[in-house]
Amino acid sequence: MLSTLFNQFNTGEKLSCAVIITCLQRDVQSAQVSEHLLIATQPRTGKNTRRFTKREKLLVGVIVFLVSLFVLMAMVFGFLYAKKARSNSQIKEKNTASYPCVTRDCVFTSSDLFSFLDPNVNPCEDFYKYACGGWMKKNPLPNQKEEWNQFTKLEEESNQFIREILHSKEKQAEYSRLSSFKKGIAYYKSCLDTKAINKRGTKPLEDLLKEYGSWTLTTDDWKEESWDMIKYLALMRRKLSLGPLFTVFVGADPRNSSVNIIQIRPLALLGLSRGRLTSNTTYGIKGRKVYKEFILNLTKALGAKNDSLPDILNIIDFEIKLAKIMPSAPKAYDDENMYKKLTVKELDQYAGSNRMKWKVFLEQLLLPVTGKHVSDEELVIVYGVDFLKNITNLLDDTPNRTIANYMMWRLVDSVYLRLGDEFEKILENFFITLEGYWIPISRDELCVQLMREKYFAAPLSRIYVDSLFNGNSKKIVKKNTAIFGGAAKELADDIKEAFEQNILELDWMDEKTKSLAIQKAKMMVENIGFPDYIVDDKLLDEEYKDVNCNQTTYFENELSLDQAITERDLAYFGKPVDESGWALSPISINAYYDMLANKMVFPAAILQSPFYNRKYPSAPFRLDRAVLYGGVGAIMGHELTHGFDVDGRRFDMKGDERNWWSEETLKAFKRKTECLKDQYSNFTFDGGTIDGEKTLSENIADNGGVKQAFRAYQNWIARNGNEPQLPGMNLTNDQVFFISFARSWCSVFSSRGEEFALSSEHSPAPWRAKASVMNFSEFAKAFNCLPGSPMNPVNKCSVW
Repeated sequence: MLSTLFNQFNTGEKLSCAVIITCLQRDVQSAQVSEHLLIATQPRTGKNTRRFTKREKLLVGVIVFLVSLFVLMAMVFGFLYAKKARSNSQIKEKNTASYPCVTRDCVFTSSDLFSFLDPNVNPCEDFYKYACGGWMKKNPLPNQKEEWNQFTKLEEESNQFIREILHSKEKQAEYSRLSSFKKGIAYYKSCLDTKAINKRGTKPLEDLLKEYGSWTLTTDDWKEESWDMIKYLALMRRKLSLGPLFTVFVGADPRNSSVNIIQIRPLALLGLSRGRLTSNTTYGIKGRKVYKEFILNLTKALGAKNDSLPDILNIIDFEIKLAKIMPSAPKAYDDENMYKKLTVKELDQYAGSNRMKWKVFLEQLLLPVTGKHVSDEELVIVYGVDFLKNITNLLDDTPNRTIANYMMWRLVDSVYLRLGDEFEKILENFFITLEGYWIPISRDELCVQLMREKYFAAPLSRIYVDSLFNGNSKKIVKKNTAIFGGAAKELADDIKEAFEQNILELDWMDEKTKSLAIQKAKMMVENIGFPDYIVDDKLLDEEYKDVNCNQTTYFENELSLDQAITERDLAYFGKPVDESGWALSPISINAYYDMLANKMVFPAAILQSPFYNRKYPSAPFRLDRAVLYGGVGAIMGHELTHGFDVDGRRFDMKGDERNWWSEETLKAFKRKTECLKDQYSNFTFDGGTIDGEKTLSENIADNGGVKQAFRAYQNWIARNGNEPQLPGMNLTNDQVFFISFARSWCSVFSSRGEEFALSSEHSPAPWRAKASVMNFSEFAKAFNCLPGSPMNPVNKCSVW
């Protein structure tokens, strides 16, 4: 019983967010998606069908009275707000509707929006502080958090919902028919049982090392004459999802996206960043020194021999050489220019070597999974074949002992955190010495994240979906269509229509390219809510049929899960692409655009208040349309625009990479994006400057998203007439739209959180809210911002 187990386990021990990052990024084939928006929810569970008691009726009466009082207070606060706002800004109020919305939902929406605002700030001076100032004052940064916003708050609530599922005896009984869920419960218990993990010590890893030929640092059993590099490379990739020398995976061909094909990147899994391994600056020298001590401490804990230092130095030297011959970012992912398709025979001829036989490797990797042999004529995509040749040449110039030791080090580095407290402490000391800080998290949080993000998202999503519809599985698929596929699809279609109208008005695009762009937008697929297989017991359990989980064998449980996940992906070899597949689960806190499928995905968890109202189809004004379009509408516009950013624009309506732009239009597009890149490069945050090149695709999507959503909202008004204004706010609905957009990015940071935000592919939150509206004349019009004011610069940048 979970409640009993929790009392027995030491759930108070602390780990770092680095542990989660390490555990979640073991797979060298990570999904490439255009956007991850951190949004999640905890749905309401349970139902009440009994009659009210007299006491409860009295309570209802009190609640009605309080709601009425709340409406009155909202009006009063609104009056005070409007009075203050008029004295501090140039807001021009437009009476877009002659009557206010006074429903309970409108009152609460008004109060919620009002709580975010700081009326002492002029929105034309700093819209972020105006739209988020009140929220920031009321939401200090929680302990051990680097950033806090609405998304992280909803993520916490979602994690709590998952904990309640995993602790509930009733849920375990209710879903006992699902073997996938039962395996998940066993895994969760094993993850929490640190007492059992510590008691087992290093034996699980010692046994694993023997399977891969042993390690000279910890044993004398290694035999060079029997060691087979290709055999162990294939085993590591197939069973452990490791790519110690290069990355190989099976996936859709970017230039023929209906076909799955073998693909290889000359990128190895490194223990330090490429910069730290190769730089002769203080940054690099210190990093390598700390790294050496880390390996020494880790191998000592595993029983390393006293004379292991020379081998460790050889490992690091080999890793440095490997890093130097790997492509550097952004060249490493410049698929447009690095893409090359060869036969296996040609690959062996060009990038093979005395030690590396590609046909032998691919056969050993794929035959056990697919039962199919790899022929000489089988096609393979390589992203940077010259770099791959450099790696195979390095193998020929390196002793077997060094290669074997390096490969085993990469194995150890990927699994040692499964061994217990001593090894977690080694990582903590390494991280503090290297980076100067350590962010602790609880063991329970680690286990929940692994369940949710990596291993058991599907069965957890099933329970999540059931909870949305009171467990009525017979009607779930139909209701998914009505609530998500209906209302949310209607909203997504509005955004697409607005985007198509915008394209027709562009003066920098020729007519042929416009026509193709419109076709791509029209053919863009929307996956909304959840895939049907989530509510199919048989299909759900089929995903986990090869997984073995025991409550006392945490180490082996993760080995079994890693192998099952990896082999499932490799099994796509020789099969057509599954167009119905989702890269994210319904409980994911992300939305994304898939370039190879020309598809937007909006999981159920993102479609919830305050961005979306699930009662929307039956109650048009339950959530103000301005709030709806400014919230989830801007998110949908963001993802749609990713289909036309610097990466997405390379793919056509079918998801195939080809040049469908005229030369003149492409030149104009590059001028437009150059303007945006230069603009963002002048924005500062935390004393640093935004990298306008690195953040360009996301900035294009942010700017385009709010514009498409606003136009879609205006289209809705044209079809349906003005909607009632929110009570007590004294704001126009256009102003409410922009406030709703901005509050998505209201955030508070620690000093390290600010550093992280500045290094992201997304611009820091304040600029995601500000820059997009600075470039949009409709914002200045809505708030009557004077030309040349900070939020209405004379020189604006616009792509879409």
